[in-house]
Amino acid sequence: MKVCYIATTTHLSSALSEGIGSTTHTYHLARELREQGNDLVVVSERWDSDKGVEELNGLRVYRLFRGGVVSAKKIKQSPVAWLGLVLKPLSNLWLAWRVSRIAEKEGCDVLLERAQSGIGGLVSWSTGKPLVMEVIDNLFSRASLARAKRVFAYTDRFFDEDTRKKVELVSAGVDLAVFRPRKTRICYDACYVGSFKEWDGLEDLMEAIDLARKQKPSLVVALVGDGPRREAIQALIKEKGLEKNVAWLGRKGLEETAETISASCLGLAPYNVSRSRKGEFKKHGYYFSPLKVLEYMACGKAVVATDYALVAGLLPKGNALAGEGDAAALAEGLLGLLASDDRYAVEQRNLLAVRRFSWKRLAEKINDALEAARE
Repeated sequence: MKVCYIATTTHLSSALSEGIGSTTHTYHLARELREQGNDLVVVSERWDSDKGVEELNGLRVYRLFRGGVVSAKKIKQSPVAWLGLVLKPLSNLWLAWRVSRIAEKEGCDVLLERAQSGIGGLVSWSTGKPLVMEVIDNLFSRASLARAKRVFAYTDRFFDEDTRKKVELVSAGVDLAVFRPRKTRICYDACYVGSFKEWDGLEDLMEAIDLARKQKPSLVVALVGDGPRREAIQALIKEKGLEKNVAWLGRKGLEETAETISASCLGLAPYNVSRSRKGEFKKHGYYFSPLKVLEYMACGKAVVATDYALVAGLLPKGNALAGEGDAAALAEGLLGLLASDDRYAVEQRNLLAVRRFSWKRLAEKINDALEAARE
């Protein structure tokens, strides 16, 4: 079976150094689908310095500009960024036409859309090829949803009663070959890995570090990643005088990220969706599947996280949970786990629990749906 994986809002660089959830998800799921005997063509977002077509660890990756002829990043940075929103329907039609040509040229049998792309329904209608969808958040096309034979989602809160009949609830996965316990020297008390978005709660984390260092002045927390809140968080670190307590490591590839987690005592996931002006969090609550939490667990680390249901449901007893925006509770959880005699037992429970969340298991479910869709 030849699959066209439409992920035009996800960037796959040749080095896979983005360090963000969308890249991790798309790459690992595509790789696992290929391991199950499928031929994969991935259509991802193109940045200005990228090649248009490239072989990436056995995957054929086409990269297309979301803005039509320029990258979405360049459009957002333009003084006339508003024009991109006005012309978005036209650029989506152009994007759908190009993806359709790729799917037909490559002889694809079935389409898999990461729903944020929003063009899968158009491509399916244009080519006549069946569509299966992954709904990651509230950003999806109603046309794609109607056209899809099967839908995989982290929550069913977005869908009406009829649509729920074709929705299967799943969790994201983790690469257990990369994210695993490693014998390495501990360099950091804790680490945060993420894409520095509004809902990642980094402001709360900085406040928690400020509180925790009063009891533990030598505290050092590593920050891995990059994103929209980088400059604001760097300014906050300077304002609070946290330079000695925060190690800013920037973007890292998957192996380097796993090594950094292994070099830390704890993993941190201080989500705070109330800080976000995007998404539909006020209506639906937190609706992501937290990759970083699974990666921490797979590396054998105890976790301090916000107590959202989709997060707390992953974590065995003994990990530390804090209310949304509660910096004092984050600090208490951080210090408590660092000093806990029970931390080793928590780490072992996490390692055992995370085995249920491999990318292979998710790929097997999606592969069955793809096979059924083309019959």
